[in-house]
Amino acid sequence: MEGLRVSELWLLIATFLLVGSIFLFRRVGGLGTVLRLVGATALFLLKVFEFSMSWIGRYGYDLGLGDPIVLLRSLKNVEIPANIVGFLSLFFPIGFLVYALRTKPQPSNQPMQPTAGRCDDQL
Repeated sequence: MEGLRVSELWLLIATFLLVGSIFLFRRVGGLGTVLRLVGATALFLLKVFEFSMSWIGRYGYDLGLGDPIVLLRSLKNVEIPANIVGFLSLFFPIGFLVYALRTKPQPSNQPMQPTAGRCDDQL
């Protein structure tokens, strides 16, 4: 059995980011989570596109699709939408930054307790 290829690994990571962004959007909402959701969706679509292109390049000739190089060259109309989706994927880190700046840390209700086994007297 072969290991994961790079395109498969990135597709898996993009899927986890999309699922996490959906959960965070449903739970919290707000501008930061919307930007993260847009960026994660764009990244997922971009990685699906890259995975399908690598799959066509790898198995296209065996499946009777013809020469994969000719087939991939005929798909030049997808370049501009792929670049737009690639740009939209930048919204994920921007949304993460907005979310981190807008979220205030929750103060703890319990006072800090000294750690067992630690002795501060011997400094």
